[in-house]
Amino acid sequence: LAKIRLQIQQGRLSAQANLKYRGMIGTMQTVAREEGFLALWKGNIPAQFMVMTFVALKFSTFNSFRNLIERNLPDTPDRAKTDKQREHDMHVQRTFTNLLAGGLAGAVATSGSYPMDVLRTRMAANSQYVKS
Repeated sequence: LAKIRLQIQQGRLSAQANLKYRGMIGTMQTVAREEGFLALWKGNIPAQFMVMTFVALKFSTFNSFRNLIERNLPDTPDRAKTDKQREHDMHVQRTFTNLLAGGLAGAVATSGSYPMDVLRTRMAANSQYVKS
C-alpha cells in the first residue's frame, strides 16, 4: 500500500513541502491515522489471488511448453561424437528447453494474473472508500 501511494503521489522534488506522503513509515502512519489501521491491508486479497493465479498458470503451462518444445527439436545424435560430448549436448538442449519453457510459462502467467494486479493497485491507491 505504502509503495503504491508513494508512486502515484503527485509532486516534484522541488515541491516536497506539499507532499502528503513521505517515506514508507510516514506513509503507513498517515494512512493508519486518516483511514484506519485496517486500510494498510487494502488490496491484500486481490494480491493473494494474483499470486495464486500466477503460480497456478506457471505450474500448469510449464510442462506443456517443455513437451511441445522437446517434440519439435531435432533428435539427430552425432555418432562421431564421444559419449561425453553427446551428454554435454543433451545438457545444453535440456537447459535451453527449460529456459524457453519457463519464459513462455512466465509470460502466460503474467498475462493471466495481470488483471488482479490492476485491481490490487486500484484498491491500494484509492482512499475514498475506506472507513476509519
